[in-house]
Amino acid sequence: MNMIMLKKEQTEFYRTKKAGCIFAAFVAKNPSKYGWHQEIVDADTGQVNSIIEQAIDNQSISTLSLIFPSIQNATDLVALIDQVVKSNLIFIEQDVLFEGYRCLGLRVQINESKSWVSGFGPFEFLPKTRQSPFTELTFRVKPRPDYKWFMKPPISGVIHLADMDMKGLQKRTFTKWWNASIKNTKKILGHSPNLKSAAKTTYAIPESYCS
Repeated sequence: MNMIMLKKEQTEFYRTKKAGCIFAAFVAKNPSKYGWHQEIVDADTGQVNSIIEQAIDNQSISTLSLIFPSIQNATDLVALIDQVVKSNLIFIEQDVLFEGYRCLGLRVQINESKSWVSGFGPFEFLPKTRQSPFTELTFRVKPRPDYKWFMKPPISGVIHLADMDMKGLQKRTFTKWWNASIKNTKKILGHSPNLKSAAKTTYAIPESYCS
């Protein structure tokens, strides 16, 4: 599969609302308009570092997705995490045992702030909203815009995907999509979200794979 088709298939996961988020489904129809950039990469610390640094400096990029097609099983995923945290920009802030899973929260240092990383991949042990065709790490690379209103009070020093600028979306529509996202996520998961599917958790991996 060539890179264009690979990116298209991964984007389709979001566009068809399988991630639960209605905002992501909308943005996935025209990612570049919203500064969402995808890169296909190897599990190489130097390459990952370089791409992140370039994205931080590029004013047209607000959100970066690193797609790792070679990461196809749990062993690969654990090795990937071990590799990327060797970067001077990525670190593990959260490592919590929950219902037999290690819930790992990776963060990317963006100047004075830390950006929460969302992880996806073709792994049956992940929450349904994280089961995408290919392994992917997604995060914002720009500070949170100075919004006049918000659905939840922002956490000081924290950046996450929900901070994306929706380009003039009316408050009424925003609120409607917010509520629809909560409903859709719960429907896909089959239950209310928990730590395994929370935004602050990058990957929830069965403890048996992490020994």
